[in-house]
This record gives sequence, C-alpha cells and structure tokens, in this order.
Amino acid sequence: MMRSLRLALAAAAVWGASAIPFVSSVKVGDKLPSAELHSGFPPQKVDLATYTANKSVIIVGLPVPSYVQLQDELHKTAGIDEIIVYCVNDGAVMKAWADDMGVENAGAGEEGRITLLGDPDGTLTKKLEMEMTHPGPASKGIIGRCKRFAVYAVNGEVKYVAISEAEGDPAGDDDPSATLAGQMMASILSLQKDEL
Repeated sequence: MMRSLRLALAAAAVWGASAIPFVSSVKVGDKLPSAELHSGFPPQKVDLATYTANKSVIIVGLPVPSYVQLQDELHKTAGIDEIIVYCVNDGAVMKAWADDMGVENAGAGEEGRITLLGDPDGTLTKKLEMEMTHPGPASKGIIGRCKRFAVYAVNGEVKYVAISEAEGDPAGDDDPSATLAGQMMASILSLQKDEL
C-alpha cells in the first residue's frame, strides 16, 4: 500500500494531479476480471482473465499509436508479452482499425504483440470502473465509452494503473501522457527495479 501511495505521489509531482494513477476501482493487487471481449468477425469470444493468465500484459483503453511504435521495445526492455488494446466497440471495428493502422496478427491468439479487442456491451469497462461518465461536449458522444487508461498486469494481477483525465478534460485529450507507451514503459521499469 505504501509503495502504491509513493508512486501516486511521484506521479502527481511529475504529471500533475490530473493524471494520478490508482484513482479507479481497479487497483494494484487486484486480479483482472473475467469479462468477455470480441476478436474479429465473426467474433471470437475471449475471456480477459483466462487470456491474460501466465502473461505480462499492458491493457490499453486507448491511445494506440505510441504502443504500435514501441511494441518491440516494450517486449525487449520491459518483458511485455502482449499489448491488449480495447474499446467499447465490436470485434469487426477493432479488426478494421488494426488493418487501417497496419497492425498485423492483431487477433486474439495470433502471433502479434498487439491485440485489438472489442468490448461491445461495455462489460470490461464497467467491471474496471473505467466508464466515461462525464457528459463532455454533446458532439463528442463520450458517455459509456472507456476512459483513456493503461493497466500493467502480470499473470492477471494488476501491478500499475494510469488514467489520463482532468477537470475540463475528462477524455484526456489535452494531456494523454500518463497512458502513452513511453510513460508506461518508464513506470513499469521503475516498478521492476523496485521489486528487485
């Protein structure tokens, strides 16, 4: 608990109070929930808890480009087996998005480092309590979508949580830095160093 508090305070000093990790219901030490996600179309149903067992993963509720760019470095430097990118959408849309970004082998169980999965009814988002509840501008349509966050988990146990949100910027659009791949890698390496 004290280590979590120290990391949260350090994050506040570095990123500002608007991007403090550990502010969601999913916390360090929690097990990832069982939640059905969809891969591709027709959808292959994937249970998150089962899928992440015996793996070192980052689960990203967006953003994606920095993870595409740093996927190999995250694997080599931080030991990340897989980056799971998901959002409240269906598997077909996530597959099309992967294709559009040039992410190969992005389906569950394929050999790629990045997997894009859909959370069509928001089950995982709700279980993690990462649901966007701020009304935001009506034109953005953000209610019910997932917050901009990243979770580092090893063998299904949450080791680190970061959320990019602030007063007046509930989606973290103005400052997504806490959840981008570079900052996550730095945070994971710091955690791994502390565990030695």
